[in-house]
Amino acid sequence: MIAIDATTLLLILSKTAPPPADPVTKVPIAYARERIEFLIKTASEKKIKIVIPTPVLSEVLVYAGSATADYISIINKTPAFRVASFDSRAALEVALMCRIALGENDKKGGSTAPWAKIKYDRQIVAIAKVEGVTEIYSDDADIKAIAGNVGISVVKLSDCPLPPELTQQSLPYSCGPDT
Repeated sequence: MIAIDATTLLLILSKTAPPPADPVTKVPIAYARERIEFLIKTASEKKIKIVIPTPVLSEVLVYAGSATADYISIINKTPAFRVASFDSRAALEVALMCRIALGENDKKGGSTAPWAKIKYDRQIVAIAKVEGVTEIYSDDADIKAIAGNVGISVVKLSDCPLPPELTQQSLPYSCGPDT
């Protein structure tokens, strides 16, 4: 199973969402939407569930306005998607994350983000962990740090493969004395 963050979900749901910028280069990620659509197609073909943690869904729906019903419909009609709730198992995981951070005298776990964001991010990662997720698709450095602490890898959007129709194919070409 894999999970996605709010930026990734918004790219799936909104045709007008701008592509996120690469966290290193600050340049918008090329073919962001195509990468995500290919991810969904590949996951569907391989019967891999894409977990949408409820805090991620909440983040997206805050600004959805009149598109809210459409977004929910897309999620419900996409067989690869599974919305996962923040339940008692996830609450326990967040409590453990917080205990560890407090034990290290750093409740934010090294992050400089606002406390509210850290709590949200920990909920997202905790849901992913209890759901058996192995990868989270996100460009968020805080998600990456938190997920790494619990053994979940994070895949940046720029590292997602392009669909075959967008990848440049090598043509057999020979250049040398025998041609």
